[in-house]
Amino acid sequence: RPIDQEIAGIVDLFYDLQLDRALEASDGLKKRHPGHPAGDFYRSVVFFERYLVENPRSSDTFKAYENANAICLESARAYRLKDPATSELYLAAGYGFFSRALATQRRYREAISNAKQSLAHVKNAIKLEPERDDAYLGLGMFNYFMSRVPVAAKPLVYMMVGGWGDRELGLSQLHRVADKGSAARMEARRVLAAIYASPKEKQWDKSEVFLAELMERYPHNPLYRLRRAYVAQARGRFDLALELADPDGPWIENLSPSLREKTRA
Repeated sequence: RPIDQEIAGIVDLFYDLQLDRALEASDGLKKRHPGHPAGDFYRSVVFFERYLVENPRSSDTFKAYENANAICLESARAYRLKDPATSELYLAAGYGFFSRALATQRRYREAISNAKQSLAHVKNAIKLEPERDDAYLGLGMFNYFMSRVPVAAKPLVYMMVGGWGDRELGLSQLHRVADKGSAARMEARRVLAAIYASPKEKQWDKSEVFLAELMERYPHNPLYRLRRAYVAQARGRFDLALELADPDGPWIENLSPSLREKTRA
């Protein structure tokens, strides 16, 4: 899909923390594809990413995200008459991201409600278009993370969300998106990098493969470098860990001069 190629470019911008450019690109996407919910969705994502990196975090930025997300959900519903599968996919994305955002506010009851709606919409999207690889991102995350809920809490979570989860299926679905997806491909790789570096998985070599790619692709985002340093230490690669932790290490040459100075400061 030509629009998915444009979306992948926007995703690259906000993962690289080039948020002003990402917002401009999202607005451009909306103008080029009127009525399509993608522009509104990625516009909302930019506001949420901006909220996450602010110090201190601003309630005004979060409110801007909420407003943008409401517009995204509205446009996704309106798109149902033209393309039901795409409508369901962006409703799933809108509710899913809103669930994550609400969790950062500790509004857990609302977060669970939105997560439940997201799951229902992503299942609908897959029923309508099972060959659409990007749709399996949300389902893969649900299956994996639900499988990791402590046993004692599973009955309660099942009643609230409506599913048990499946670790192997979840990982398989995430790898499908990481290998074959378009707009959601890098998000799946980011999620897998975090999963394999988690205390429950400790699959350091698998995480390293994804983190090396993410760090090279997004040099303006320090998260992937720092997580890779943690993984290198866990693998016993102390030389690499020290190199990555060094603010004057070779990796810094990939940054723009202005960001290089800020990083060193």
